[in-house]
Amino acid sequence: MKILAIDDEPDELEHLTSILRKLRPDDEIIAFGSTEDYMEYPDKNRIRVAFLDINLGKMSGIQLALDLKKSLFQK
Repeated sequence: MKILAIDDEPDELEHLTSILRKLRPDDEIIAFGSTEDYMEYPDKNRIRVAFLDINLGKMSGIQLALDLKKSLFQK
């Protein structure tokens, strides 16, 4: 399973991904420090769980969640 984590605070992102790797060692954790970096990720449709910071700069975590939901259900 692919798990997405996005947070613009590097320490918080590292803490979250560290916890996720301990809890789900067999899953693939994909981490980004910005929504812009995530938008370049080619395999978005395979993500099954997303942990998103609410305040991410240009695009909020809520808007990104809505976009993720829309893209998953369009298939």
